[in-house]
Amino acid sequence: MASDQDHYAVLQVSPDAEPEVITAAYRSLARLYHPDRNRSPDAVHRMAQINIAYDVLSDPARRAAYDQSRQASRLQQPPRAQWGNRPQRRPEHAQGDYDWANVPGRTTVTVTRGVNSWVSCCGCIVLIGIIVLVISMCGAAIGLT
Repeated sequence: MASDQDHYAVLQVSPDAEPEVITAAYRSLARLYHPDRNRSPDAVHRMAQINIAYDVLSDPARRAAYDQSRQASRLQQPPRAQWGNRPQRRPEHAQGDYDWANVPGRTTVTVTRGVNSWVSCCGCIVLIGIIVLVISMCGAAIGLT
């Protein structure tokens, strides 16, 4: 177990995840990072990490041995963040804002629920109103009303 990579973090699952969840996470990440579908230079390396993590975590005996060695190494090291590659919430952001810049293999995206969703909702309502107005004007122009 001379791996410096946390297999649970590679597959983005919790340590107490069921085997079905691990398989689903593996398949999802394999579709995302497979070199035939992902042309990034690190796709081959990332897919190799995903395969190694799945090989260890999908076999119950190897997973138990990995969990034991992981627990022993945690007792020897100072505590650190549980999810090393997950995005961290920044306190200055409102609820629903995530910083994806620190997630490997992802582009920078900010998801906002507050004002932007309200504006987009109002934009849809205004657009629907304009469409109804244009349709009614066209109907009046040809004498339907």
